[in-house]
Amino acid sequence: MTQALNHYQTALKLAPNDRVLLREYAETLQENDDLSKSLDVYEKLRELNPQDKEVSEKITFLKNKLGIVEIPSLYHQIPQSSAITRQDLAAIIGVKFYQYLPEPKNTPIIVDIGASWASKFIIRVTGNAIMDIYENHTFEPNRVITRAELAETFYRLINHLKSRNKKLIPQIPENKIMISDIPADNLYYYPAVQMVAYQLMELSPGKKFLPEAPVAGNEALRIADLLLNLIN
Repeated sequence: MTQALNHYQTALKLAPNDRVLLREYAETLQENDDLSKSLDVYEKLRELNPQDKEVSEKITFLKNKLGIVEIPSLYHQIPQSSAITRQDLAAIIGVKFYQYLPEPKNTPIIVDIGASWASKFIIRVTGNAIMDIYENHTFEPNRVITRAELAETFYRLINHLKSRNKKLIPQIPENKIMISDIPADNLYYYPAVQMVAYQLMELSPGKKFLPEAPVAGNEALRIADLLLNLIN
């Protein structure tokens, strides 16, 4: 199955709007239980041919399967963002990994997300301990995320996926990775090492991780898709 997915990804780089390839890729993703990515591909197919009733039915089916009734319109603005916020990151994880995030048994108490467009995703990711709620029960949805914080969040997500018996194999041995701008005893050091080990994030020249730098929306979405493709 992994070989087939790689084949379609390669073919679509050469012909990104080939509807036959896109449909076969979407079907293969669905067979591989990658429902979120399959939905993304079907939505692209609908953009190419809005009159295709079969594609519309597939989108409705997958949204119901994923528990996604509607993706807020502001979600589609994330790729244009030069610095995503905590609510943006919660939405990315909530949408892309919805099928792996069960409904929390106890709804977390969060006092500052009533007006957030991503509130339902914030509840889902905090309820599964992927992102934190602060001691005063705030989430600070509009605070900009740093690369270090993104690394910690995806590190938690990887551990969550492993706890659900998903196999994730690092691409680079941890002991081969050296990061020059995060001390080894820092809270974010090991998550940063893991991101490099799984080839989800890269080091800059001088082996720098740039932990305080903001994260662009298209970069965060790319990382989420890379992780989805690693799941077996």
